Amino acid sequence: ANALDIEENWARLGIVAAMGAAFVLARGVTGAFADGGLWVAGGYLAVRYLGMGMQLYGTREDAAGRAAVMTFVRFGWIPPLVILAGAFVDDPARSWIWLAGWLLELLNVAWYAGEGEWYVLPGHFAERHGLIIIIALGESIVAVGAATGSLDLDSGTALVMVLALAATAAMWWTYFDRFKDYLEHRLAATADLNLRGRLARDAYSVIHFPMIAGIIVFAVAAKFGVAHPEDPLEGGARLALALGLGLFLLAQVASAYRAGRVVLAERAAAAVAIAVVAAAAGGLDAPWLLLIATFVILAALGAEARAGRLPVQWPVS
Repeated sequence: ANALDIEENWARLGIVAAMGAAFVLARGVTGAFADGGLWVAGGYLAVRYLGMGMQLYGTREDAAGRAAVMTFVRFGWIPPLVILAGAFVDDPARSWIWLAGWLLELLNVAWYAGEGEWYVLPGHFAERHGLIIIIALGESIVAVGAATGSLDLDSGTALVMVLALAATAAMWWTYFDRFKDYLEHRLAATADLNLRGRLARDAYSVIHFPMIAGIIVFAVAAKFGVAHPEDPLEGGARLALALGLGLFLLAQVASAYRAGRVVLAERAAAAVAIAVVAAAAGGLDAPWLLLIATFVILAALGAEARAGRLPVQWPVS
């Protein structure tokens, strides 16, 4: 909505229509690989086409803005059609077609979008991405809690639930303590609209994908740990723990480097340390692994703060 005047009725109606399509999409997710595939793909196509149409209409009197939007639209209308086509075939073909459609979406963003004079309002843009992170973290907590619905609540289950929440809180801290402000200030400090659009594309739109994926994969590991609090985590669950936290932390490293060439070495080291522990500690149960992962993340943040890598008040010129 950066390029839209949301005070106009048409913009509000367009957003409500997109919300309706997204609502239908979300309802179909549980049956996405069965009879709900068409609802998912159709809702996705509607959301994407409404978004592109609204951006084109919003820049109708801005030649430079319209040219920038066209860098995305000229190819962006194809991937939703690929995803829609996948709804008409059965799995595993559907999975492969949907994966191809998503990769085409990502390639379109990475190679074409961001070129030209994109109007990106730094505060609004950063806030929306932060809300996405909050929603993903919150949903991961809901998923972990839901896993206990059919279990008897005992001390082991309660301990894992608390430690899963602590690890999630540590993940929240990595993003919202200084990292979010740093990215926003770097975006605001980029006065050239061409460069700002590319920075927004790279540091936010593209690199935030693995952050969200990391949260989801971590939730898988935490959910398994809650279901089996007194058993050693299996190889797949330990892999999910290391991969999820690794994706989340390393994506932050990549985003900060893209924004201002700052190397968050402590976060990279934390990702490596968690992976080593997960690989070597086959006999540890979920509480110990969650406790160690949380401690490693907090230690990395403490070392990073002492090194002053992400000043709270980053100068904006």
